[in-house]
Amino acid sequence: MSIVDRQELLDHYQNPRNSGKPEKFDLSLSLKNKSCGDDITVFISLAEPTQDATATSTDNTLAPVTQVVSSISYEVRGCALSVASASMLSQELAGLTKEQILAFSSEQLEELVGKLTITRSKCAHLPLEAIKKAISLQN
Repeated sequence: MSIVDRQELLDHYQNPRNSGKPEKFDLSLSLKNKSCGDDITVFISLAEPTQDATATSTDNTLAPVTQVVSSISYEVRGCALSVASASMLSQELAGLTKEQILAFSSEQLEELVGKLTITRSKCAHLPLEAIKKAISLQN
């Protein structure tokens, strides 16, 4: 991990973006990393569902409705990496569809937070896992 990557992680840890419970949200889920004790609650707000009127399926009907995540916030108690990952993901994933977030991969997470050891990977994945579970349970 480069010095720049470490500086960005440190900045997100010291100045977490989108931290705190919002007044209104559509989905929430709490999750705990049993191996280290980190815990997170995510709060997800959804935009009104939209349908792309120009897109059609193979049988010439309108494409399915897509729902965009308008914002993600969280309350986290954990190590610097858990906090920084939650902060970075709250910015990276807002504005994506639920399907895009569910498809967000471990490789994409590592591009965002940097290369991780197996032990540290659990810390960085906790926020992503919570976000994906909250969305999956809503479907």
